[in-house]
Amino acid sequence: MSTLKVDTILKRTGTGTITLGQSGDTLDIPSGVTIANSGTATGFGDSGTESFMVTNSSDQSVTDNSWTKVTLDTEQFDVGNNFSSNKYTVPSTGKYLFAWCLSFATNGSYGCDTAFTRIYKNGSVIHIQGLPTHNTGGGAAATFDTGSLPGTLLLDLAQNDYIELYGRLNWNGNATEGYFYSDTSGSVHRRTWFSGMRIA
Repeated sequence: MSTLKVDTILKRTGTGTITLGQSGDTLDIPSGVTIANSGTATGFGDSGTESFMVTNSSDQSVTDNSWTKVTLDTEQFDVGNNFSSNKYTVPSTGKYLFAWCLSFATNGSYGCDTAFTRIYKNGSVIHIQGLPTHNTGGGAAATFDTGSLPGTLLLDLAQNDYIELYGRLNWNGNATEGYFYSDTSGSVHRRTWFSGMRIA
C-alpha cells in the first residue's frame, strides 16, 4: 500500500471530470473524516435534503362545494427552492413523503358540513380523502364550527413531476361564506400547511 499526500487535486488541463478509482474499487473514508461539500452533490441519495414546508398567511375565500387549489404563500423553509406558484416540483427522482393539513371555517356558527382534500400529480388527481358527510339540514349537532383535515402520502416520483394540494368545503344554511383557514390563537396553530421531503 502506498500513500499519496497532496493539498489540492486539479484537472491537468482545462476543466472537466476527474475520476477516482474504477469499477469494483471501494473508496474508504476513515472514521473521523469530514466531507465538506460546497458544490453540487449528485448520485449520493440526498434523502432529507430536498424538503419544504409552506403555510397560508391569511384566510383563503372559497366557493361552496367546489374544488379549489390551496394558496400557500409563506415558506417556512424550501431547501432547493423547488416550491413555487403553489406547487412543488420534484428536483430529483426518488421517493417523497408529503404531509398536509387543510384547516377550514365559515362565517356562520357550525356552518361546515363536509371537507375534502385532493393531491394532484402533474395536473391529475392521485389521492382524495375527506371527513364523512354530516347533517346537511343546518343543525349544529352534526356539523362543524371549524375543523382541520390532515393527511400523508408516500409517492415514487420522477424529476420534474409536480405536486399540488386542493381542497373542497361544503357549508350549510348557517353560513354564506367559507374559508381555508389561517389562524393562530396563543400557542395553538390552526393554519393550513403543506410539506414534503425526499426519503430515498
